[in-house]
Amino acid sequence: MLMVTWSGDGHEELALCSEISRLNSAFEPGHSKDDFPCMCVIPPGFHITIIAMIINHRCLTLQWKHADDVEVVWTGSDLVLKEVPQLKDGSLVIGLSGWGDAGNVSTLCVTYLIEKLDATEIGEISSGRFYDYHTKRPLVSIERGVIKNYVPPRNQFYCWKAKAGYPAILLLRGVEPHVDWPAYARNVIEAVEKMDISRIYMIGAYVGNVPHTVEPSISVSSRSEPFLKEMSSLGLEFADYEGPTGIYSEIIEQGHKQGIDAVSIWGAVPPYIQGTNYKVAFYILDKIVSMVGVEISLLEMKEKGDDLDEQIALEAKQNPDLRRLISSMELEYRSVRRFDSYIV
Repeated sequence: MLMVTWSGDGHEELALCSEISRLNSAFEPGHSKDDFPCMCVIPPGFHITIIAMIINHRCLTLQWKHADDVEVVWTGSDLVLKEVPQLKDGSLVIGLSGWGDAGNVSTLCVTYLIEKLDATEIGEISSGRFYDYHTKRPLVSIERGVIKNYVPPRNQFYCWKAKAGYPAILLLRGVEPHVDWPAYARNVIEAVEKMDISRIYMIGAYVGNVPHTVEPSISVSSRSEPFLKEMSSLGLEFADYEGPTGIYSEIIEQGHKQGIDAVSIWGAVPPYIQGTNYKVAFYILDKIVSMVGVEISLLEMKEKGDDLDEQIALEAKQNPDLRRLISSMELEYRSVRRFDSYIV
């Protein structure tokens, strides 16, 4: 443990960077301070204190504090938190857009929880270095030549502090990273450890050979067999899969090493439905709320799923090819009674 404090007058950047680099190099033999670049400006009226240092991950734990004790922000590696609530025995629920977000199911589920719980944003994973902007371009909003908004990929944490008798929930809504999955996963695990969370639930969806006329196939995978056994009564399939994977596998692996149970929950989206799939999202959310022990109404999501079924039925009446495709999938379902499950 070390503690070094500087007061800020807006002109401290070079001195602070130099000192932090020197401290890093002193704690890691064989490296000079130039191997540990650091950028930091102390705003006027603030002071900054290094209260801990984790050399293995080259991670500083910093405390920012206004002279009038107005604001405290914890920052470590790429993890930036405005507060660090203690959520003992709580759960983290993750939904990421990208490869594993067929039908927008992953992000839709987490967004629904954020809105219905009125969860509070408490921080994010600084995202710039995890993305190839040629692959996932930032979004911009322009009105009459004036740029109103610029939105790069973001990974934001939201917290719902439990009422008496209910466990707390941390939610992460973001974008699957393109590069450096281990570092991204370390940030997730770091947040979990800081807030004393006991379990991680990750939501995904894939395009599967399943018709919309049956209950969606929901499969799960985890490193923890006891954890899976706890979910055996929820009507979930245990995944059988070998092949390419996503960031959830990295999070599961790192969580396993730290003794944190993590599970990946995947829904199968019919290949002929374009756009948002509310039905699959509803069935996954129905499982999630049981797992995390929270009570919220899923009626709105269910109604949108029912509307989607009616829309597909109308389209099938007018489209013989679509009718034949649905019929063949239904025949397969009746004969096999299950579909390929998925794992990440």
